[in-house]
Parts: sequence; C-alpha cells; structure tokens
Amino acid sequence: KPCPPSWEVKELAPCTVTCGGGVVPLAVRCVRKDRGLTLPLPHSKCSQIPKPASSKTCGAEPCPARWHYKTDSCSISCGGGVMQRVLYCARTSGNQEKKEEILPDAECQDLPS
Repeated sequence: KPCPPSWEVKELAPCTVTCGGGVVPLAVRCVRKDRGLTLPLPHSKCSQIPKPASSKTCGAEPCPARWHYKTDSCSISCGGGVMQRVLYCARTSGNQEKKEEILPDAECQDLPS
C-alpha cells in the first residue's frame, strides 16, 4: 500500500539572531515516501492536510539586560564644551524593528558600563 502524501518542511537559512526574536524562512513541499525515496508531488495532492507556515520564529528568548547610552547635546556651541552621556539599563526585543525595553538600573548594576 503506498504511503499517503504529506508536507515536508525544511529550514532555508539559519536563525539570524540568538535572542530578541528572528524569523527563519521554510521550504514547504508536498511529497510521498516510497521505498525510502521522497517523491515530490503537486501541492494539490496535499490539499486535505493543513499546509504548514512558510516561516517560523526563532531566537525568541529575551536578550540579556545591558547598559545603553544616548549622547545629550554639547554644553556649549563652540570653543570646546562637555558632551553628556545618559546611561540606562535596557534589553532589545522584537525581530525586524528591534524594540528597546527599558529596565530598572538594578538589573544592570553588576555589569560594566
């Protein structure tokens, strides 16, 4: 008796991030296994089975907290002034848009700034 058709899913690329959320593209094709071989079939042959998504999330755990800083404006407009740095504790999250989550300074207190 021949095996029924099924969806085969393969990752097309490794995850691009280790934390904060990324996306891996997937190749999805309809196949039938026959005597150890994988035979490709038209997608219509798998229409009775829900088709898997063509991508999946990866590296979803939050990135570790670390010190970030923004530079403030210079104290004077000419003649050599002082540039202020505003230090804050944060971690990045989100895949494409890279959101920044501000955290309490206590979460970064043992880290070098």
